Amino acid sequence: MMYPMKGNEKAIDLDYRKNAAQREAALKARDLRQLILAGPVNLVQGGQGFIGRVPVFIDERPGLPSKFWGLISTVINVEKLYRDSGLLNEDLTIDIAIRGKDAEGAEGDQFYGRQEILTNNPVLAKVSLPYGSWLMAAIPKGGWQDRPNNEWILYLVFLLAEGLVVIPILIIGRLLLERQKIIQSLHEAKSESELANKAKSEFLAAMSHDLRTPLNAIMGFSDMIRVKAFGPLGNARYEEYANYIYDSGTLLVSLINDVLDLSKIEAGKYELIEEPLDVSSLVQVSFRQLMNMAEASNQHLSAAVSPDLPALQGDEKALIQVLNNLLSNAIKFTPDGGKIGVVANLDESESIVLRIADTGIGMSEHDLAKALQPFEQAGGMHSRRHEGTGLSLHLCANFMRLFGGSIGIESEVGKGTTVTLVFPPERTVAS
Repeated sequence: MMYPMKGNEKAIDLDYRKNAAQREAALKARDLRQLILAGPVNLVQGGQGFIGRVPVFIDERPGLPSKFWGLISTVINVEKLYRDSGLLNEDLTIDIAIRGKDAEGAEGDQFYGRQEILTNNPVLAKVSLPYGSWLMAAIPKGGWQDRPNNEWILYLVFLLAEGLVVIPILIIGRLLLERQKIIQSLHEAKSESELANKAKSEFLAAMSHDLRTPLNAIMGFSDMIRVKAFGPLGNARYEEYANYIYDSGTLLVSLINDVLDLSKIEAGKYELIEEPLDVSSLVQVSFRQLMNMAEASNQHLSAAVSPDLPALQGDEKALIQVLNNLLSNAIKFTPDGGKIGVVANLDESESIVLRIADTGIGMSEHDLAKALQPFEQAGGMHSRRHEGTGLSLHLCANFMRLFGGSIGIESEVGKGTTVTLVFPPERTVAS
């Protein structure tokens, strides 16, 4: 991450490991665990600069050693610093030299001023930095004639110049340290949140058997009553009630499956059973499973799959679930008599692409962002015709992440929605 980006494009992708001087400074900051000032150095984006580097360490778990996360670096433009501090002011009554490149104090190289200043009996001052120091030297312009009686004025001017140079660096150092603390706090909060979410996901994943077993019994027995497996029920009302039980159980199983599948994915326990799959067959299976739902709303389902489309390497159950979720959403949010189509082809990168388009009510940008979040639904009374967990789009996005692919959504209010699934080229099975 870099800010501002403009003017610093050439610094993108700089790798400390490939530059000996930068690597040494970065390791020094890491090993000493404090702000390290390097420079002035020549910058790849042009000019010279001082570079401050602050290491960030993260406490991943209480009682364990903190882990090195990375570095925060800032660049101080040398020319601007000299100009703003007044060192380049022609009216300055003293000549100044600074020694201590890379904050190495009196032992470091001189990086500002004329060499002879340091050998002409100068007034000296040690400038302490967050780590290391500089040695600043000053003499009157034109050199010493005789040591003046008002030498204290020279010291005063010298101290003022020193402060103007050093104070911006100290302020930047302080800001870097504050940013370091903020990053550490954010990472710790994120870690705590992830641990809590993982515990929740593992709990729900473990509940899979306990929830599905009684539901399967309800579904099985209600279906036997519904189809009159052992003869007539004796009253038409019983048949109607059995259908209600079966339909409600089917909906409940579907909702629980969505929650449990998402929990397994988040817990890292969802295992894909991979095999080469015919995309046209997957689409037809999904159409058959949703046909009654589509006919109830007088929806027209159509498929256009390229006849020479290669097989897709994937998990049949997961892919049918993705198609079912997207198609059922399209049916829910498309008014009676609408059209819903699936198009599948191969793009220029040899990736299999599926597009599910409808002529429905569409979504605004706000509703789209909301629908992509777990347990959220796009607004509007139309969406309440069919109950749901608000997980379908979020679950599809997670499945596509498992496949290494991507999901894109384009929608316009009043015109419809198109969902695009792109699978990575390595999932295209060569014929």
